[in-house]
Amino acid sequence: MKKRVVAFNIIIIIIFIYRAGKKLSSTSSSSKHSIREPSLNIAYPAKTQNYELKILRQPEDQHRARYLTEGSRGTVKDKTGQSHPTVRLIGYDRPCTLQVYVGTDTGKLKPHGFYQACKVTHKNSSACLERDIDGTTVIELPLDPKSDMTAVVDCVGILKLRNADVEQRVGIAKSKKKSTVARLVFRVTISDEEVGSTYHTLQVASNPIVCTQPTGIPEISKKSLTQCSVKGGEEMFIIGKNFLKGTTVVFEEVSGDVVLWSKEADIDQDYFQATHLVCNVPSYRDLKIQTAIDVQIIVHSGGRMSEPVSFTYLPCLFFSVHSFLRSFVYSSSSFYHILVFIRFLFACSMCMYRFVVCF
Repeated sequence: MKKRVVAFNIIIIIIFIYRAGKKLSSTSSSSKHSIREPSLNIAYPAKTQNYELKILRQPEDQHRARYLTEGSRGTVKDKTGQSHPTVRLIGYDRPCTLQVYVGTDTGKLKPHGFYQACKVTHKNSSACLERDIDGTTVIELPLDPKSDMTAVVDCVGILKLRNADVEQRVGIAKSKKKSTVARLVFRVTISDEEVGSTYHTLQVASNPIVCTQPTGIPEISKKSLTQCSVKGGEEMFIIGKNFLKGTTVVFEEVSGDVVLWSKEADIDQDYFQATHLVCNVPSYRDLKIQTAIDVQIIVHSGGRMSEPVSFTYLPCLFFSVHSFLRSFVYSSSSFYHILVFIRFLFACSMCMYRFVVCF
């Protein structure tokens, strides 16, 4: 009986020691290899005394973000459109992980409220992992000394969040302040063996990326005036398309490839629409011209410009006579005026005839 009790106690002690040792081993292993995940809302430097995270190829300036209800829009390309953003870690020669997420375009760098990174895989794409860190999607790629600590980010796209998700993410008030520009944020967390268990987080952001559909080229389909006095000041209606906020109408005199004169017209914002606008013709640089001057009108919108359309400035005297005749012919009682004018000419001719016959 005593032998059984002793054996039982020994077994209990062995089990206790085994569990304690396993727990201690797990704790020490975790503290040895795990790295506390840095917050995405904290700004980190791109360079320290010994290490630097550098963007070798910047992403394209414009990339149409994918909606949840549609298929893939492809990965983010570089500026050439032939490759992808490329990042290199300088001064570090051990395997680590590169993290990529979508951040704000201005101000303090933090996760974007309207866009998220998304994993896009294809036949030749790099191996990557999609993770969720504090509600933000992060794409992870390996950095290895075999590839010179360089990663070609060819598996990242941009996803447009639903309005309901945006309100839950940033709040109803902030969701109304929509931003369609974002940046790709790259970061790594590495250990410094010389110091011991010290970790460094390096972070670098790309140039801004416009996440909306590329705007069309502005076009001038029709305008209400083809000529005007050198003094300008007349209202001109322009009908066309792709007139965006910030559109300008420019009058230019060009000789070959040289712009001799250029002036921007004032646009009436009360009548400004995407398909038409009203502007005031600016005065020409020389009010004493003796002959008509041909210039061109160009509409600038969204970083693009329309095809030039011809316009003519007339000398003051010629324009005064021309305006009088035009108003005379096109007045509401023009037929009556024409008859009076013809009778007047006939009476004058008869008087001249009698005068010549008598003398």
